[in-house]
Amino acid sequence: VVDSCFAKQRCYNPLLGLEALLVAPTSKASATQRAGRAGRVRVGKCYRLTTEEAFEAELPATAVPEMQRSDLTGMVMQLKALGVDNVMGFEWLAPPPAETMVRALETLHALGALDDDAKLTASVGFRLQSCR
Repeated sequence: VVDSCFAKQRCYNPLLGLEALLVAPTSKASATQRAGRAGRVRVGKCYRLTTEEAFEAELPATAVPEMQRSDLTGMVMQLKALGVDNVMGFEWLAPPPAETMVRALETLHALGALDDDAKLTASVGFRLQSCR
């Protein structure tokens, strides 16, 4: 296995409302998992295209959870359809940034899926949810 110690990761900018796929350093946990693939079928080696010092100093121990770097508009709509009124107070395993949640609520309101009380609208919200 030849490991560049980089991976394409989804990244979301709530200020712009845009998602992108960016090349970013992988985590040590991911690099360790990749190295494990070298010996699964037969004896193998892993060659990392970085120094040991850079591996230890620059790579994060674990990856940032996808929930914290994704557009949550669809997830918020699904929570609303399940009857969760206070999505800002929802207990996430890895809480997303508040800006991302606010942007999701604003987007759903602008689409007409949420009314002024942040409830799913009968005309748009429930129809959009059924398309998921």
